Amino acid sequence: MIPNSKEVNECHNIDIIELRDYVDKYVRISIKGGKVFEGVMYTVDPVSGCVVLVNRPTNSFDLIFGHAVDKIVVLKDTGEKLTLFDNPQANQKIDNPKKDAMIKLKNWLLQNRIPVVEVGAELKLGDILTIVPPYTLDCCLCTNEIVLANVQRLIQSMPTE
Repeated sequence: MIPNSKEVNECHNIDIIELRDYVDKYVRISIKGGKVFEGVMYTVDPVSGCVVLVNRPTNSFDLIFGHAVDKIVVLKDTGEKLTLFDNPQANQKIDNPKKDAMIKLKNWLLQNRIPVVEVGAELKLGDILTIVPPYTLDCCLCTNEIVLANVQRLIQSMPTE
């Protein structure tokens, strides 16, 4: 059973297993400093407790660091698995081998609950990370070393066929 709200006082008090119960639910997250976010919780990073919160009306998402969370309140159980939004800019022409590699990588990342979207020939995780052709480990552009390492590790573990 999911509680209606959870008070979080320290980063180490976040129960990742309990946070997983909030996935695919419409929640309100209050963070230290008083800022409030609302949206559907898409996923939780099991190491850092970071939360990806999707705002469907604006087709955007927020990445909320686990150590900043003060309180989570479930507003509504959506009752369905969240699927990511389509990006209209993704219709640019790309050669088939590159397109195939991009689709394969995108599907792998989505399967592992990394909310990437196609923007032309690039795969993007918000403004945080960009993957450019030919979509290999070395094609990831990111200023956050932790996010970069985690995505690269995930790409490295992708099955070849």
